[in-house]
Amino acid sequence: KEKKENTYIMEEPNKQEILVRFTTKLDADLQVTTTPFSVPTRLSRYGLSEIINHLLSLSKPIPFDFLTPNGQFLRTSIVEYLVDAGIEREGVLELEYVIALTKPNKLRDFQQEDWVASVAGFGKGGDDLVIGSALYSGKVQFFDMNQEATEEGERDAVVEFVAHEEALTCVTSLPSSSSSSSSSSTSPNAHLLTASKDYSVKCWGINTNTLHNL
Repeated sequence: KEKKENTYIMEEPNKQEILVRFTTKLDADLQVTTTPFSVPTRLSRYGLSEIINHLLSLSKPIPFDFLTPNGQFLRTSIVEYLVDAGIEREGVLELEYVIALTKPNKLRDFQQEDWVASVAGFGKGGDDLVIGSALYSGKVQFFDMNQEATEEGERDAVVEFVAHEEALTCVTSLPSSSSSSSSSSTSPNAHLLTASKDYSVKCWGINTNTLHNL
């Protein structure tokens, strides 16, 4: 697909403009020419993103974010950034564009019986993941990402136990040892640490395969 050169004409009479060079580390099909473009300084992230989409002739628009020369995301208009950074308009401003983060989609909903102090993930990621939550009641609860929801859309804990007599403040996973792959199907293949307001930290061994099979 042929990319447009610097023919993105902006009819902004009597408006201040600046030369901008767009750079990126994205794949080749999302790269534009490095020839500087004259753009109005009133533009901010949204307007600059429209330019990149126009130059790439994308059938489905992609939102882009822009990094300034100091590595910060552009969160104002260009002119506001220039004033704040003390940069003259006569030079060429280099902006690196990246794909903007979009609003995440909720995949699962796990109802808890008490306030949650901390959560940790165990497993390979994606659907092969067990979520451990530390509750103010002193319990640790485990939820399987593969678990089917009830008619009410809820998922029950597959395993739970009282870890401390007082409220938990943290739960975290420890990296699996290199020998875990050769252990039996029921021996611990992961470890977690729990901390509590009872001034103690405890280490627990769990088997995520067993949790998945419950």
